[in-house]
Amino acid sequence: MYRATNPGDDQIIAGEWELIDAATATGWAHGSDITKIDGGKIYTDSITADKINVNQLDALAVNTGNLNVDGYIKSNNYVAGTTGYKLSASTGLEVNTGVIKGQVLETNAISEIITATATNKSTGSTSYVDLISAQITTPDATKLLILFQAGDLRLNYQEDQSDWIDIQVLVNGVEKTGARVGGLFADISGGILFYNQRLPTQIHHWEAVNAGTYTVLVRWKIGRSGITAYAGDSFAVKLSLMQNKK
Repeated sequence: MYRATNPGDDQIIAGEWELIDAATATGWAHGSDITKIDGGKIYTDSITADKINVNQLDALAVNTGNLNVDGYIKSNNYVAGTTGYKLSASTGLEVNTGVIKGQVLETNAISEIITATATNKSTGSTSYVDLISAQITTPDATKLLILFQAGDLRLNYQEDQSDWIDIQVLVNGVEKTGARVGGLFADISGGILFYNQRLPTQIHHWEAVNAGTYTVLVRWKIGRSGITAYAGDSFAVKLSLMQNKK
């Protein structure tokens, strides 16, 4: 290895360069022949590299194009479910502190709302018969909101404790919830007769489901023979299904 006799020389000219001692000449190299660079002598904007492999990289600011992360990115105050944020390829984004601005819609969070309607329905049956149904397909595990509305549900008359309407909600053939309306005046001596008594009814139910297709069926029946239940005369009976991740 040669070095310039005079600082600043950048050309090999006879008499201006001299051979360094062999020990000195090899002193710049690492003992395993791996290049060693003194970090204290690296100047700003002096390194350009296609790839850098490090166990830990501390930097005040990083400007990058594409950033591929095998693990996750998180804030230094991240505590699961409490503070900070974490972005993970396996678990997604968790934000516990701060505000996410703009429109945010999780994939498949509210992916579909199904609404079925029915009009001019009636029954005089004391056994359950179908009133309305709807079907929805969920692409992932989710919570299914079932909302049933019958704003003009009515009985042609009420005078007995059995003058009621039972409503049953089933998911894929399994009963999940229901309601009984009517039979309000059974404890009054002698009874009171009401004609076309309206019994507006609304039922909502959350059901945890996995990916799949689900049929929601609403059935109804009356408490005794001789009376008739009606729905959907003035306002349509509605059954709405909404899938929501939360």
